[in-house]
Amino acid sequence: MGRYPDLSLADARARADDERRKVTSGGSPATEKRQARENASTLCFDHLADRYMVEHARRFKRSADEDERSLKLHIRPKWGRRRYADIRRRDVVELIEEVYASGRIALAVRLKATISKIFAFAISKDLLEANPAAGIGRIADLKPRERVLSDEEIRFAWKAFGRSPISAKVGWALRLVLTTGQRPGEIAGLHRSELINLDDPANATWRLPAARSKNGREHIIPLSPLAVSIIKDALGVSAESDISGHVFRSPRSEQPITAHALAVAMARVAKRLETGAKQADEAAEIAGVSTWRAGPPTPHDLRRTAATRMRALGIGSDDVKRVLNHAPNSVLGRHYDHYDAIPEKRRALETWAIELERIISIGAPR
Repeated sequence: MGRYPDLSLADARARADDERRKVTSGGSPATEKRQARENASTLCFDHLADRYMVEHARRFKRSADEDERSLKLHIRPKWGRRRYADIRRRDVVELIEEVYASGRIALAVRLKATISKIFAFAISKDLLEANPAAGIGRIADLKPRERVLSDEEIRFAWKAFGRSPISAKVGWALRLVLTTGQRPGEIAGLHRSELINLDDPANATWRLPAARSKNGREHIIPLSPLAVSIIKDALGVSAESDISGHVFRSPRSEQPITAHALAVAMARVAKRLETGAKQADEAAEIAGVSTWRAGPPTPHDLRRTAATRMRALGIGSDDVKRVLNHAPNSVLGRHYDHYDAIPEKRRALETWAIELERIISIGAPR
């Protein structure tokens, strides 16, 4: 109950009488204390976040990994051991504004959305009655990115993806994003079972299953000779005993690398340029280096570059949309037109691959 003189004898006797009455009526003070400790662990934010990930994010969201990362890096360190019922709107605003003030505006916007979804999940499970993220309003107006790499930047990128600080597998994955125009996360998760006829240039194909596709529809990507060579390079370093089947397996687990790993790698390239580190062959690429440093691109900018360059090469917008696997927005496209457009997509991707090889070969030693 406490120590004398912090707890007076009169208060101690009163508390002891209370405990005796509980025992007399069939209660157990020790059991009640143990239950209180157990209940405290289930009422903390960490427990709510765990339930959200298992019962909602992993079950329904393709961006579950992003939610997990946001929780681990930004939310759990602040609120993990707190009672989630005690978290107020001011707490949410404080966390978001701290991230915003650090210059990570897009991250602040995503964190607000994630926090709101977690508390909405709690309401749906009858754990809370109000969402502390409700009513905060917009954090910022995010403008769509328009970054497209120049020829000089493409040449610099191709070389940068093949040297430190980028690992070999991450470098091949980034090159494949630029070559095929596919989403970084879908590239990162590429599995051997999705690859067909790699030794047949006219029919080499990547069949992305609906379960891994952002729009939930199977996507067939014809592979150009350049794309096949990148994939074979990646497969060539995989051990025969590797039963995971992932083309770009993480060095730390049986799982594939993530889109986040690709983003981190490109950020490291930019950071390396900021610190003034140089490679011997960067002098001839000074235009690409300077603009890269001024506006560091992301993996998604590689996808945008591929799409933009295909249009510049005369590929029709409908065929580029098919290559990118953009969700159809018409009744015909959503429900009736299931034409795979493989010939058109192959022509578009091979045309772009030829142009890409021309760009990266300029200035290369013969």
